[in-house]
Amino acid sequence: MKKFKTSFLIVILTLIPVPFLQSCLDDNDDYYLAIATFRIAEDNNSYFTLDDGEKMYPQQTSFEKLEDGQRVYIYFDILNEKIDGYKYHIKVKGIEKILTKKLFVMDEETADSIGDDKINITSIWFGDDHLNIKFQFLGTHNPAELHLVNLVRNEIKGANEEEEGYISLEFRHNAFDDQQRMILNGIVSFKGPFAEEGMKGLKVRYNSIYDDIKYVKIDFKKELAGQNFSRSSAAVTETSIAY
Repeated sequence: MKKFKTSFLIVILTLIPVPFLQSCLDDNDDYYLAIATFRIAEDNNSYFTLDDGEKMYPQQTSFEKLEDGQRVYIYFDILNEKIDGYKYHIKVKGIEKILTKKLFVMDEETADSIGDDKINITSIWFGDDHLNIKFQFLGTHNPAELHLVNLVRNEIKGANEEEEGYISLEFRHNAFDDQQRMILNGIVSFKGPFAEEGMKGLKVRYNSIYDDIKYVKIDFKKELAGQNFSRSSAAVTETSIAY
């Protein structure tokens, strides 16, 4: 899996700092940063899974504000003590939630509420049984103006441009009439699995800001194992939209 690199992007709504963490990040902190999934084991111990499947055991034991399967940005240090069954033993320094949703099945009755406003896909990848999408959209940066994004299986007859071997999905955006003043950025993770027998991958339609309807294809393939986090000294301020 590729390394995640920090970036400074526009804050909007849904990466919410988790308040139970007592330590705070500042510009002088030196830490690792990764995208991961929060998991709860059968013995009720919690841990984090990286996009390549490797597991991280946290020194902290209480994460009451996180639900099983929640995708997060996690800031952490790596501890020397090893824990059986885990690749890394970590001290969590900060967590920000990533918008995490399920696939939406759309029909004629729900099409209007899902919307089809302009949006760009800037990055798309599979990781830890999720389809992850970084995107751009136009808005006002006003917290009162909520937006909606969904990954959609469109079941309206004749709606999709089918391609043999690929599952047709749509990345949909509803701007709720927010004014298109500036380009804003976000990230969302959709729960899988998406693979189906005999299919090579996904073909995702979206209504591009610049080029109208576009398609991106992503193949089902085994991700490369290895370290998929980066060393950083600047906090991520990227936030995805809505609910």
